[in-house]
Amino acid sequence: MAKRQHLDAGGNAGYGWGQTSGFDGTPTTVFFGSTTPYPGGVYAPANVEGAVIDGQAGCNRQWGQWVVGIEGDFDALLNQSGQGKALPGFINQLAVGSTNESWQATLRARLGFTGFNNRTLVYVTGGGALMNVTSAQFITGNVAATLNSQTDTVVGWTVGGGVEYALTDNCLLRAEYLFVQIPTYTTFTGSTFISDPPVPLRTSLNENIVRFGVSYKFW
Repeated sequence: MAKRQHLDAGGNAGYGWGQTSGFDGTPTTVFFGSTTPYPGGVYAPANVEGAVIDGQAGCNRQWGQWVVGIEGDFDALLNQSGQGKALPGFINQLAVGSTNESWQATLRARLGFTGFNNRTLVYVTGGGALMNVTSAQFITGNVAATLNSQTDTVVGWTVGGGVEYALTDNCLLRAEYLFVQIPTYTTFTGSTFISDPPVPLRTSLNENIVRFGVSYKFW
């Protein structure tokens, strides 16, 4: 069976959208030095969406009609941010919890099939993901103030699929979808409410990305 191997590199542009789980406290969460714990949800879930621009590179090996490879990418998430208002029962109903995603990177395996025609590859992909996320708490209204802010690089996973078409022997066009899941993590672990001790809160998020790109194949 014939084997062919190649490297490719290129860029993509598209759109991403998703949702955070909001921010949750724990049975021992205490705000503003209060002696009364605050359990349960603090801020409502928030929708996030915005443009995505990235660069990618990969290595693929073909056995007949099947292609196996590995690929990595680094994405700039442009204005991927959202806000969730304080839930009923929280100390200050003018408080808001915000999430801003600035960049994302993935390392994924790919499995594709070229049996439909000699120039079209249909593939599935999956692997690990890193995302840089800034979480903040602030007060709206006449007296606006930032209470808390922390930036975390968090780990998750991704799955998806796409179609790649060889426009020429070296120029590849693609359309791709990825779902990225960042499981529950804790933030606000080092920052404080003004003079209070840190008040850690938990959150999670997911992201859907649709992108279109072009890459150059190196034999």
